[in-house]
Amino acid sequence: MPVRWFAQFTYETIDYIKQVHCPVTVIHSKDDEIVPFDFGLKIYEAANEPKEFVEISGSHNDGFLVSGEIYEKAWLKWLEFLQRR
Repeated sequence: MPVRWFAQFTYETIDYIKQVHCPVTVIHSKDDEIVPFDFGLKIYEAANEPKEFVEISGSHNDGFLVSGEIYEKAWLKWLEFLQRR
């Protein structure tokens, strides 16, 4: 992997999320070994309403599998909310 090439970019997610004005769902796991859980919480806190934070289990790449039912319900809830708007 060309890690150095990717590392030259900064992703100011906190700044970008403040510009989003649609429903936001942040799904994150305390077991994520790549993105710290606190970062997910900071993204959630910076987001505009309506917003929801969903905590799952599992690593960065398998959280959606480990927490399949929770993960699926979170997405369905977000989609239902969009349909009502």
